[in-house]
Parts: sequence; structure tokens; C-alpha cells
Amino acid sequence: MGWIPLHVHSQYSILDSTASVQDLAKKAKSYDLKSLALTDFGNMFGAVDFFKSCTVEGIKPIMGIEVAVAPFSRLDKKRISGHSVGYPIILL
Repeated sequence: MGWIPLHVHSQYSILDSTASVQDLAKKAKSYDLKSLALTDFGNMFGAVDFFKSCTVEGIKPIMGIEVAVAPFSRLDKKRISGHSVGYPIILL
């Protein structure tokens, strides 16, 4: 079994990536990957295009999302001992 990138952002993750889902699928094929995940931050707007692009390239698409989880309440903005306010979690 080969390596599978499971934390990949596309153009739908504003300020994180400019890569189109089509380019990601083509690049995965050029690296001879069998599967590729798409985990944009806070949305799944690119999931359908990603699925179609991967299918065309013969890549197994894995859809997911990256979300930030607040420790107590999403309204609580206090930092705890210098750490950021939330914890990023990848859901596949």
C-alpha cells in the first residue's frame, strides 16, 4: 500500500491554497497515487468537482473537511496559556 495525502486544501480553502481540484487530481496521477483526499477548511464546496476530476484520472477520491473545534463554546475567544483558540480536526 502506498502513501495517501489526507490533508489537502484546494482553491475553496481561502488563503490556504490556490490549487484547483482538477490540478490536484492530475498531479496525483503524475505521482502515481491511487487515492487522494480533499479536506478544505470549513466547507465542502469542491467535493463534486473533486470526485469527477479524480474519477476521470483514475484516482479514488476521499472527501473530508477540516474544522476548528472550540474547547468550551464557539463564542469563547479567550486563549488558554498562549495556545490558539480552537483545535483543527480533519474529518474523512
